[in-house]
Amino acid sequence: VMGMVRDDVASAIATLEQMREAALAYTKADKTLTWGGNIGLFFHVYPHNSVQSLHLHLVDHAAVGPTYAHLAHKNMPASDVLAVLRAEAPLLQLLLQDAAGGHEARRHGADVA
Repeated sequence: VMGMVRDDVASAIATLEQMREAALAYTKADKTLTWGGNIGLFFHVYPHNSVQSLHLHLVDHAAVGPTYAHLAHKNMPASDVLAVLRAEAPLLQLLLQDAAGGHEARRHGADVA
């Protein structure tokens, strides 16, 4: 699972940042719609997802309809996902270092509590 496996957090952050930049670039370049200035970027996460693959929802907050309020509970802001991954990345690194140290000590016969 992206962002939950060892050193994959940096890769997950980079992927989500690229998705965000691509989405915002799309809203500026798209000539078929007039996008407002308040664009929401959302993920639907388990158990509120219906599609079993990563994709980003783009919402123009100036043009939401009644369905937006009805399905708002599904929307996890992309900025929140990035904030959590950034906050947990250093902690994960410490856990990995600690686990590696314990593994190294066990390999040399030390008792690790």
